[in-house]
Amino acid sequence: MDFSVNLVDLVVFVVAFGVSVLIGVYYGFVSKKKQNTPTEYLLGGRRMGIFPVAASLVATQLSGPSLLGMPAEIYAFGTQYWLIFLPATLMTIVVIKIHLGVIFEQRSLSSFTYIQRRFGLRVKKMMSAIYALSIMLFLPVAIYVPALALNQMTGMDIYASAMILSIVCLFYTLVGGMRAILWTDTLQLALMLTATLMVTVLAIHTAGGVQKVWEAADRGGRLIFFK
Repeated sequence: MDFSVNLVDLVVFVVAFGVSVLIGVYYGFVSKKKQNTPTEYLLGGRRMGIFPVAASLVATQLSGPSLLGMPAEIYAFGTQYWLIFLPATLMTIVVIKIHLGVIFEQRSLSSFTYIQRRFGLRVKKMMSAIYALSIMLFLPVAIYVPALALNQMTGMDIYASAMILSIVCLFYTLVGGMRAILWTDTLQLALMLTATLMVTVLAIHTAGGVQKVWEAADRGGRLIFFK
């Protein structure tokens, strides 16, 4: 199968990167809502709407490792991966009903600020160190996966791909603050959902319909719901 890049692919890449940079420039230098306080920079002034916040949370979960990793996992080991959504749903309910309410009422800049108030500075430092370590272990994977996809599509050196992705993300994050992050995440979510829908429709059409896809999965022993 030919995975070579074409003009449409290049336009999508350039537009996505360009709009992300422009969003950072707008909120960093043009917008009247200046990022001159911790609340403005880190929390978007606490005035961001439900839509960009929700879209950003979804986009964060549907990152490169998820989009490329989950289909590969299910293809290799079967559909029992769906069981992860049961504890994930329970965790989401607990976080929304308990944790977020407490942090919101405290008007904390982050969960670590609340931890310091509740348990003291030593516990905050320990939790911050654990979180920082987890991020340092996760970020290389999060950067490598889209860089690998870009490498496979364009032939660009994988280290150059990772560098470009990192520079674009760092720019709009550092310059535009939380507002830029939320709106770039919203843009990325729209692109991910559009691409996923197009791939799904194309795959079903190529296979000859939903029934054909189901039969092929059954023949391959991948329809595993409880194991």
